[in-house]
Amino acid sequence: MKLEIHNQVISFINSQSPKVQAKIVRSIDLLEKFGLRLTYPHLKKLKNVALWELRIIFGSNIFRILINFQPNQLNLVHTFQKKSKKTPLKEIKTALMRIRKLL
Repeated sequence: MKLEIHNQVISFINSQSPKVQAKIVRSIDLLEKFGLRLTYPHLKKLKNVALWELRIIFGSNIFRILINFQPNQLNLVHTFQKKSKKTPLKEIKTALMRIRKLL
């Protein structure tokens, strides 16, 4: 499966500590290997949108990568540090805007 990573995702990962980077890269590797077969707690479908959430927990920090699945392609379009229980609408809108630019 082809993996497309948006520049914002790469910048976000690079801005983290080496240990956090390693955890994020490991999660992306699992996603690439298993695709939609990767299940909760790693991967969760967001309701009412064509987005999935790759969930990364490192200590008290919670990171999310929003993903769009296309046939034979994974698009990692947005990353953020989660601070509330629900995924903020602002983050979902940003991801959807980036998907529209890709397609």
